[in-house]
Amino acid sequence: MKLKGINPIEQHVEKLVLAGASAVALLVIAMQFTTQPNMVQPDSKGRKLPPAKAFEPAETAATQLTAQLRTKPTLPEPPALTLLSEFKAASERPLIQTDARIALGVPAKIGGGVIAPASDGRYAAVVVPAPVSPIAAVFEGAIDPSTVVQYPELKSRELVPMEQPYDKASVSVEATFSGTALRAALEADPDGEAGELRPIPIQWWRDGVEILGVQLERAQLRGDGTWGEPVLVGSLPGRVDLVSELAGASRVTVSLLRSAIEQARIAPESVQRPEYFAYIAGEEWIPPSDAVRRQVLDERRAKVERVTQQIEELDARLAALESELASAPTSLTQAQPQTETGGGGGGGAGGKGPGGGGGGRDPGRTTSQPEPRRMTKAQVQRQIDLVKRDRDAKQAELVALGGEPTDMSGLASGGAQRSGLLPTLFETPSLKVWGHDITVARGESYRYRLRVVVNNPAFGNALSLSEDQRGLAESPTLSSAWTEWTAPVSVDPVRTYFVTNASVSDAVGGMRATASVYEFYYGFWRVGNASLTPGDPIEARLRLPSPDLMPIFDESTLAAAPAQRPGFRETEIVAPGGGKGGPIGGGPASESSQPAQPQLPLNSRPGPRERSVSIDSVYLSTATMPVTGDTTPLGVAAGARYLVYLREVQGQVIARLPDTERGSEVFRRMERSAKLGERQGMPVPKPEQPKPVQQPRERPGTVREPTGGGGGGGG
Repeated sequence: MKLKGINPIEQHVEKLVLAGASAVALLVIAMQFTTQPNMVQPDSKGRKLPPAKAFEPAETAATQLTAQLRTKPTLPEPPALTLLSEFKAASERPLIQTDARIALGVPAKIGGGVIAPASDGRYAAVVVPAPVSPIAAVFEGAIDPSTVVQYPELKSRELVPMEQPYDKASVSVEATFSGTALRAALEADPDGEAGELRPIPIQWWRDGVEILGVQLERAQLRGDGTWGEPVLVGSLPGRVDLVSELAGASRVTVSLLRSAIEQARIAPESVQRPEYFAYIAGEEWIPPSDAVRRQVLDERRAKVERVTQQIEELDARLAALESELASAPTSLTQAQPQTETGGGGGGGAGGKGPGGGGGGRDPGRTTSQPEPRRMTKAQVQRQIDLVKRDRDAKQAELVALGGEPTDMSGLASGGAQRSGLLPTLFETPSLKVWGHDITVARGESYRYRLRVVVNNPAFGNALSLSEDQRGLAESPTLSSAWTEWTAPVSVDPVRTYFVTNASVSDAVGGMRATASVYEFYYGFWRVGNASLTPGDPIEARLRLPSPDLMPIFDESTLAAAPAQRPGFRETEIVAPGGGKGGPIGGGPASESSQPAQPQLPLNSRPGPRERSVSIDSVYLSTATMPVTGDTTPLGVAAGARYLVYLREVQGQVIARLPDTERGSEVFRRMERSAKLGERQGMPVPKPEQPKPVQQPRERPGTVREPTGGGGGGGG
């Protein structure tokens, strides 16, 4: 029977409910067997575990703790703390941990400076004045082997040859720095009293600013005639270099800077005017300003020495007269009583008899030499006045020559002042400073400039500056501006030549020329002559002094016994009786004395006996130049009619003018050096002896000392 009014869902709803419940039951049963819905997590950081394993993490941790309790633990090493490390750590911390500054009251003026309160105003930056008048000069000589042994970096840096002689050319640069101008710069108020800026406080610099170094910069002349980039020149090995020491420090502290300042104050010469290396042979180093007029100075020095010796002779004469004045009588009659005279000689016999006997003498008197004549006090005083007048004239001559006047003790009159306190940097208006460049290459040309480096007075006072001005205290040093460039200086090549004479073919012979060949060897230029015909290379044998004057030292012994400068020894003259003295009988020394002999220093062997030089230039020909008027088209004096052609090693042909070469400054300088080299080590001739002071003539009526009577005449 068909149900009416009931849809299919209503008819089967119970079946649907039963099916859903069965599905849920089956799902629950399946989850019990396929999943673990009842997992537990023992702690917040661990993984989830089934209930049966929930206590396993706790058991594992307990086991580890038990094992640690049964073993001896390793304890950490205690930190090593020392008082020095604590002091350093404390000294590196700032004393004040705040930017707060305390006003010190109204500024006070002391000695021209201003002590400003730390919190008042802004400070002007210090501008160090630049040195002026730079001069560069080339120096050449053979460096003492003892110096090379003392400073091995001279060889390691290839600053000197690897073998003796250590011939070296270098350049020294001198300038003048004003300490008074530096003080004025420290005291200067750039914008006046009404401005914002004020000078830095005087207590920052009054006793604490010194020159810490002198720096050189050079530029090398290129082949195209332009100058290369400036290069900073390092200091000489072994010399004080405070600037480099500060620049190389990992951290510059106030105490380190003060140590450098103190060193510069104690030994200013080593910082401001470092000493050059000693020469074993060659002309001595002198300041560059003097080197440009060395020959004039040498002549003046010889005159100064001669006049100084004459003054010393006069001083000795004055001392003797002063001593005689104390014991001189007021008159001769009071000082010398009448003495008995000897009897007259007897008369001679007649004819050819013997002559009369001599007069008798005082038996108490010596007869070998006459008794010296005594002078009265007035006569001695007149002698003193004459010697003083001569001495004053010599003193005036000494001052005119540029020497220093001496007092009666022979010391310079300014010696007492110099032995006291030296003027400070701020009291010196004209201070000579210089530096050296030992890295120059022969055959090159250079120009130089110089500056000085001082310590920064603001360093260490950053907390007294405003925040935007603390950069003024960052650097421990301040550098002046560079000087202007010096005039270019050229370092001569080690070998060169000058064509000094030439001629064309004539009745005497064909084309020919003469060249002077120079090589710098053992401290001096050595010269040799080359006679040339067309096709001849330039070769010559140099003129050398004795091999004993060019010793080669054993450097293994120089540390214990420094090198001895080579020289001559004079032969001693032995007088009769074994005494050393002058020639026999007081005659001229040239008749008895022997010439001085070269002396080979200890720990050395003689140098070479001869040396030859060959230059890769070939003489080609000589041409006659047309001469019109007083000079040639090339500016050569009338009469210089020859032009010499040579081929250089590179293949190019060059022309030389003999008259021009003979008159060049380089030729004259090398010629002078060669002459000095031929006389090197020879004893310097003594200055001429001053003329003896003449005794005043005896006036008429002077009482003479009685003498013995004369002998009688012959019969």
